[in-house]
Order: sequence, then structure tokens, then C-alpha cells
Amino acid sequence: LIKSQYQKLITILSRFEEAKRLKHTLSDFSQDNAYELINWLEEDGYNASTIDRYIGRLKFILNRASEMSLNVSQFRNQRVYIEKDSDEIESVYLTEKEIEKVFNLDLNQDYDLENARDNFIISCFTGLRISDFMGGLKTENIKNGLISIKTQKTKTFVTIPMHNMVKNILNKRFGQLPSKSNTHEYNKKIKIICQIAEIDNRSEEHT
Repeated sequence: LIKSQYQKLITILSRFEEAKRLKHTLSDFSQDNAYELINWLEEDGYNASTIDRYIGRLKFILNRASEMSLNVSQFRNQRVYIEKDSDEIESVYLTEKEIEKVFNLDLNQDYDLENARDNFIISCFTGLRISDFMGGLKTENIKNGLISIKTQKTKTFVTIPMHNMVKNILNKRFGQLPSKSNTHEYNKKIKIICQIAEIDNRSEEHT
């Protein structure tokens, strides 16, 4: 890598760590961390080819460090999937009836799935980006039936009336928000939840 490319990557990684309030080392950067970085870059407006280039440079650095006998993570040998930009990609969404099916699932016996489902419902009825409802949203943002938050991407303040399903989730949790998780794990759990709710095929309602 030429010096300017290296400096740009370091700047990106520093911003990522600051946003997530984490500190990574060459030895502990995992595949899950990579997917969290990818989602953060997407939220920040980077296109797929640029993200792919940054991931490639990161792997290059890890491989060079390994050649120097430094302790580095196995992420350098692992594949990551980056969805390519395309104007022809069809949006995937759930109908209100399907969201209600997800909301009504009995997931009390699985703490992680219940957390993911509750976060999903909050995201559906606030329209917040994942970086906002997983990162910036806190109980102090909620008052008198309204959610007020400064969005991370646009840096603007928004005020959102709470939907009844969101109110129900907060009441169930005694006013507390569901636990947070990294984006990659969250997405995997939402797929499982939709399968449990038997929402894994395109229905006529989506046409």
C-alpha cells in the first residue's frame, strides 16, 4: 500500500472505533467486527466497491503483519460478503401484517431472539437506521410518548411518536430498551425470526 492509502485506512478505522466506542488490535479483529465495519461504512454512504477496497487493504496489512511473525487474527483468511450496488436490486420489506406476526411470536425462552425481535419492531416503527437504534438510542431519548434523537449520519435531530407496539415493548421491559448486538449477529437472528414466523417467501401482498 502507498502511504496515502494506508493513512486513509487508519483514519477510517479510527472513526469506526470512535463511533462504536471500541478498540481493536491486529490479533482480535474478527469476521463479526468486519461485518460491523462494512455496515457502518454503508450507513456512512460508502459504495460497495470502496468498502471492498478498504477490506482488501485491511487484509493486506494483516497478512504482512503475519509474515513478520506478529500475532494477527484469522480474519485475513476469511471471506466476507459485500452486497454489490445495483439499481436493479429489489427492495425487501415486510407488510404490516407480517410485522404483526413477528411481534406476536412467543420468544420468551430465547433471550437473544427476543432482543433481536424487539429491536426489529422498534426499527420498523421509528424508521431509524441501524446505527441509530443500535448505537445512539437510549432510554433518556424517550419521553412523553416521543423518541427524540440526533441521527449519526445526517447529524440532525428527529422526534418520532411512539407506535403502540414500541410502547408495548418498553412496558414489558419496565421502560428499558432491548439489549444491543453487533449488526452481523442481529441480521442473522432476524432471518431466523422470520423463518419462525413463516415469512421466508415472497407473498402476493408484496407485488
